[in-house]
Amino acid sequence: MTVTFQDFVFKCQHHIASKVGAATLPHWHTYAIRFWFTDSPDQDWLSNSLQQRYIQFHGSNMNAILQGRSSDEDLAQWFLNDVQSIGKCNKVTVTNDFQRGAEATL
Repeated sequence: MTVTFQDFVFKCQHHIASKVGAATLPHWHTYAIRFWFTDSPDQDWLSNSLQQRYIQFHGSNMNAILQGRSSDEDLAQWFLNDVQSIGKCNKVTVTNDFQRGAEATL
């Protein structure tokens, strides 16, 4: 089986009300979302499709887009579910500020 991956990187603001300390206040992160596709889509088409579909994340308040669920785990699951309209994606990896993250798989 051949697997194709594509990264989508953006910077946005969020907060997590259920946490304590600084996480409860609005703050910024840089996210790298890696999508793993099993149907080997064309790389240029894939890059274009992801950029167009998720452009609203650039410079946004992620809480508004995800209705307040903005942890790394929430983000991974949301992208995994949403990206299925683009292609057969079986795994999404979220990297937060290039040092931590989460993964969701089908």
